[in-house]
Amino acid sequence: MRHPSLSDCEVLRCGVCGVVTLVLATGLGFAPAAHADRPSVRVQPRTQPLLLDGRLDEAAWVGAGTSAGFVERKPALGAQPRDATRFALLVDRAALWVGVWCDDGQPDGIRARTTARDTFALFADDAISVKIDATQDKRTTHGFALNPAGARLDYRGVDEAEMKIEADAVWQGAAARSGRGWTAEFRIPWGSLGLDPQRLPDQIGLNFSRDHSRRNATYDWALMPPPYSPIAASLYGRAWGLAVAATEAAETSAAGADLAAQATQSQQAAAALREQASVVVPYLLAGVDHAAGAVSSRWNLGVDWNGPLWERARGQATVNTDFAQVDLDNRVVNLTRFSLFMPEKRDFFNKDVDLYAVGRPQALQLFYSRTIGLSNTAAVPILAGLKVAGQAGEQLRYGALEVATGTPRNPQAVMGAMRGVVDLGSGSKVGTMFTHRVGDGPTNLAGGFDATLRAADSRLLGEAYALASSDDGNAAAAGGVDLQWRGLLVRPKLNYHFAQDSFRPALGFAQRTGMHDGAVSLTVEPRIGDWGLEKLNCSTKLRGVAGMSAGRLLDRSWGCDCTLIWNSGWTLNASGERASITALEPFTFGRNVAVAAGQYESSGGGVEFSSPGVDDVVVGFGVGTGELFGGTDTGAGGSLTLLAGQRLRLELSGEWHRIDMPNPADDFDSLVVNGRVAVGLSPDLNLDGYGGYNHVARQLIAQLRLRWTWTQASDLFVVWQETLATAPWSVTATSVVAKATWAVF
Repeated sequence: MRHPSLSDCEVLRCGVCGVVTLVLATGLGFAPAAHADRPSVRVQPRTQPLLLDGRLDEAAWVGAGTSAGFVERKPALGAQPRDATRFALLVDRAALWVGVWCDDGQPDGIRARTTARDTFALFADDAISVKIDATQDKRTTHGFALNPAGARLDYRGVDEAEMKIEADAVWQGAAARSGRGWTAEFRIPWGSLGLDPQRLPDQIGLNFSRDHSRRNATYDWALMPPPYSPIAASLYGRAWGLAVAATEAAETSAAGADLAAQATQSQQAAAALREQASVVVPYLLAGVDHAAGAVSSRWNLGVDWNGPLWERARGQATVNTDFAQVDLDNRVVNLTRFSLFMPEKRDFFNKDVDLYAVGRPQALQLFYSRTIGLSNTAAVPILAGLKVAGQAGEQLRYGALEVATGTPRNPQAVMGAMRGVVDLGSGSKVGTMFTHRVGDGPTNLAGGFDATLRAADSRLLGEAYALASSDDGNAAAAGGVDLQWRGLLVRPKLNYHFAQDSFRPALGFAQRTGMHDGAVSLTVEPRIGDWGLEKLNCSTKLRGVAGMSAGRLLDRSWGCDCTLIWNSGWTLNASGERASITALEPFTFGRNVAVAAGQYESSGGGVEFSSPGVDDVVVGFGVGTGELFGGTDTGAGGSLTLLAGQRLRLELSGEWHRIDMPNPADDFDSLVVNGRVAVGLSPDLNLDGYGGYNHVARQLIAQLRLRWTWTQASDLFVVWQETLATAPWSVTATSVVAKATWAVF
């Protein structure tokens, strides 16, 4: 939301808050250096049978050596946790087994309020997360999490910054309570980590994080201090001895201890399926649509495949792809001059997503998969797609993607990307990528180079990229560089990027072209530790945008932001900005309000607060006003999350803006409301609902989705969706779709 206006004096006072805080911070205590030696653990062979039930009472677990040494990340950075956590690692030729014991001095106070699959709500409960850097590139994470109710979440961590939960991995997990707390058990097949079971590495990057909901606390095995994200793979510890332990487990089994024979018949069958390297997943879809007064039926049939291609390489193929089960984007109103970036939610494109990250996220990207098969007007069918991802030697990762859109009778376009990345160690890399699009429209080619350079302790981080595109022969370039120091207390950052006017990567995202964009910022974060306060985070930023063709400064801004964070999880934020922006050409925004070319002054700011995210009821609210293209924007927004027992989670958010322009006829109100409900009937049966209202578009859209995972990697989806127009209310489109997938191993 936009923020309330401040006088110029107030903006100046807020702007120097970072400097004042830096001076004061020298007298405040904060945690010791975060870059201590990383912990390590040796894995053990699994030589006895296991029943995956979360109890950890089999002889294999009882006799396993455990590791501990967890450190508190929040609220008291670097402190010794009040309750102990320990774990053990067992390996066989098929999978990594992980057992975790979470002691709790108040076992009756353990929180497990969701059973839904793949939701970040799990981290508001007591939870344990296993994080694996399988290739040890110190950038990429395979994450797996459980809460005491057995709710599961898996995700992919990209460049230590973004957690993608849309791509489901094949794995198992279970949890159980005990008189001392609770325990969690994971079985993660090597193939789900992109590893060849016959050629396991000697070691992998590893970390554990435990969320202790009642205390609003998080404990790490390898500490993840601010400003690092919880998926900062460069700080992980390591697990070693994998290849030797897996071989020993296989030899023990061959010598007569046939572990699988000691399990039940159903477990044998399930394990045999999961341990196969390839999986074919056909789908069958049937549905009914009602739109424009006409009723029509639809059906579809397609197939996906995932499996090995050659040594250390896997492939993924899709034919006649359908994404009817994907949940809807939140309703938004664009009050800016530029396109909005929307997240990718389709499973096929989210696998190996980290490999294709080139450029500046959400601003200037060489590859943005939502350009494939999706547009602002209508979805374009995907006829077929193929992806390859592999590793050559210990340093080179490579990938390729090719997709054809349209139908067999009416093919539209062929597009793809090729990517190579060389690991330089310590999280540093160099890479190149090329994309193409031919078919409906001009032939488009694009490519570029990128590099990430980190100091040995990873606090100094430099990133750079150079890109070029040719749209039917019209060539243009873009590029950028970011340099930052990720200190515990002081964090300066410098960034610059540019894009020529005709830079058009057909498979990419360029929010703004024809400019030079540079900024310098400083963040300070003293840890307070008294009066119930955890820390204060203050930052200030100076930015300028110069036009390439205009040859002059177009935009300039100076802003500041301060957030006070309590140990309990309450937050209070205040921010302000003073800016001048230039529109080189007329444009429209909101409800088709016309804005003339020219220069516009802007000042504004705001105040927001939020309650602890671990509570049963979580609220947030903010208010603000500011100048907008010669007019004013006054707004307010809020959110409400309600946990109603273990089975039900409700989320509601809304944002209102009153836009007053110089011409009263252009005044309008913008209101967006988004609501979601998650009903966890069981870990394998979930009902999700979404409703979104956009007042500017005068549209209400609703969706209900039932997902039943009836066996590993096999699902049944039933999706109902309805779109209504307001003023007057009328149904414009309704659809009901059933989609079944079944995995054939």
